[in-house]
Amino acid sequence: MSDNIFDLFTRKKRALPSDPTARKEPYQAFDAGADRQNGFTILYEGGICTEILFYGYVLRVVLADPEHLVICSTEGAYLIDGRHLTPLLKPLKEYTISAIRAYEPLIHLEPVANQPLITGIEYLTNLEWHEMERNRNREHPSEGKENGPGENS
Repeated sequence: MSDNIFDLFTRKKRALPSDPTARKEPYQAFDAGADRQNGFTILYEGGICTEILFYGYVLRVVLADPEHLVICSTEGAYLIDGRHLTPLLKPLKEYTISAIRAYEPLIHLEPVANQPLITGIEYLTNLEWHEMERNRNREHPSEGKENGPGENS
């Protein structure tokens, strides 16, 4: 066993069906109900790990446009790419989302048109977020400084 505790959290691919004719399940970008949740499951694309984010650690949700959503937490930011992401806002605000999932063509049927679709989820730690912003500000100094996760204006 490794001496590094973070090796326990290395994202590993889950087993995906190797048979292309295997039965696929309908795709749904998120699960939401009427009951408030303590947190929600995040299922990454490509069969990469499942993670749980507790609502108490969510600081801010930003919909940059219908294709880009950012969930800022105390530890970092979840960058979500896709289409028709606006419907995620209300259930996130009301703490009723129980799962957010990226589309995986090996296990999901083709997404329904005009329904939310998540094509990618990326997690950046606060340090990575701030480094990205520093680099962006160096390349485009006239755009000004952007607050990162957990940082007040």
